[in-house]
Amino acid sequence: MFNKLFFNFSDYKLEKFQLENLATSQVPFNFYSLDPLPDGIASQFSPFNYLQVVDDPFADMEKKSILKESPLVFICATEKKSQKAVKRAIKEGFQNVYFVEGGLSSLNS
Repeated sequence: MFNKLFFNFSDYKLEKFQLENLATSQVPFNFYSLDPLPDGIASQFSPFNYLQVVDDPFADMEKKSILKESPLVFICATEKKSQKAVKRAIKEGFQNVYFVEGGLSSLNS
């Protein structure tokens, strides 16, 4: 059972290079932005080809019948919303859930 006292976000973070590796692999994944993207960033960073910007990623996952084993990646401006989304996804039974460390701002470097 999920216990927030022992939740370690470092187990669920992806750094920029890990996100790039995931995007170039043959493994399909679901990538959700919880904030609007800065202008021009999508064309500079290949993982954004997979990005879905929706108001409610959980409603979208339910609508698409995303399997609980499917990799999920969340990104937001700073990582705070993404961490909350990771917690919720784990509570809902998803097994391969990650957030981008540093959020959108980390991708500019």
